[in-house]
Amino acid sequence: MGMGRKGAAGLVSVLALTAGMLAGRGVQAHTPYLLPNQFAVTGARDHVTVESSFTEDFFTPDVVLRSDAFAVVLPSGAEEKASVTYLRDMAVFEAALPEPGTYRLTTGERLGRKGRMVKVNGDWRVLGEDGDKTPPAGAEVVDYQSVTRADAYVSKGAPTTAVVAPTGHGLEFVPQTHPNQIDRSAGLAVRVLFDGKPLAGQTLTLYRAGTAYDDAGRKGVANVTSGADGTAVLRPDRPGLYLVMGRYRTHAPAG
Repeated sequence: MGMGRKGAAGLVSVLALTAGMLAGRGVQAHTPYLLPNQFAVTGARDHVTVESSFTEDFFTPDVVLRSDAFAVVLPSGAEEKASVTYLRDMAVFEAALPEPGTYRLTTGERLGRKGRMVKVNGDWRVLGEDGDKTPPAGAEVVDYQSVTRADAYVSKGAPTTAVVAPTGHGLEFVPQTHPNQIDRSAGLAVRVLFDGKPLAGQTLTLYRAGTAYDDAGRKGVANVTSGADGTAVLRPDRPGLYLVMGRYRTHAPAG
C-alpha cells in the first residue's frame, strides 16, 4: 500500500513536500501535487486559487487528481470541504481565507490503483508493465496499492502553527521551521514520521520546478536521508519553487 503527502512553503524558497508508501519496491509513478497561486497573502485578499494534478514534471499538470476528500483546514483547526472543478489535466478550487493565520490545503488520502509486483534478479517491477503478465516460476510476487495525499500551507498575515502539527497518521513530513518562514541560508529541517513515530533512513528527493523545456538534469537538486530521530535538512540552492518527494513501502494494515 502507499501513501503520499505534500506541503508547500516559503518566503525565500517556496517548498512543496510529497511522500509516498508502497508494498514492494520499484514503483515510480506520477506524483501528486497541490499548488496554490500564492503562499503568503497580505492586504485585503480573501482567497487563493489551487490546482492539483499528477505529474512527473513538477509543476506541469498531466493527469487530473480526483478526490472526495479535498479540504481546507483553517487556522482554528476547523475543516471545510472544498468545491472542486475537474478538468482533464487538473483539479481546480478556490480556498477562502476568512481569518488571519496559516491554512492547510489537502487532497485528503486517496486510494490509488491496485496491482501485483514481482521480484526479478533482486529488483521489484510491476507485473504486466512490460507486457508479461505471468511471473517467472518461483519468483516472489506481492499485491500492492498506493495511497496518496498532498498538502500545501498558505499564510494570511502572520503565520500560525496549529495546522503544521503532526496528525500521527500515516507518512508525514513535519516542518521544524514554519513552511512560510523558510530562510534559504539555514534550509528547512523536516521530521519524517510514520504513524507518529520517527522514520530513520528515509530518502527525500528535492526537485526544482521547471517547464517541459528545461534541462531535466537541473530539476533533481539533491537527495537527503533522515537521521535516527527522523530529521532531514533540505537546502535549496536558490530562491524558487521546489518539491520534496519521498516514498515509503510497508505492509498494508488489516482490512
